[in-house]
Amino acid sequence: DAGRAVETRALYDPIGAASGIGTHLRDAPAALVVAGGREHPGLARLVFGQVSGALVRHSPSPVLVLPGITAP
Repeated sequence: DAGRAVETRALYDPIGAASGIGTHLRDAPAALVVAGGREHPGLARLVFGQVSGALVRHSPSPVLVLPGITAP
């Protein structure tokens, strides 16, 4: 939307991305969190497909996951 301010922030957490984002959102809730999703085949999904899902399940703010491309 024209006239809407969008704030971005780089976060680091030694445990993982979902943990760091979750901690930040508990301290400073956002109006909306936008996350990119990718579909990984087979066992790779267990390793790489967890961040968006964890955000959806545990975020105190609404999360919009945008579909991405299928990883090889």
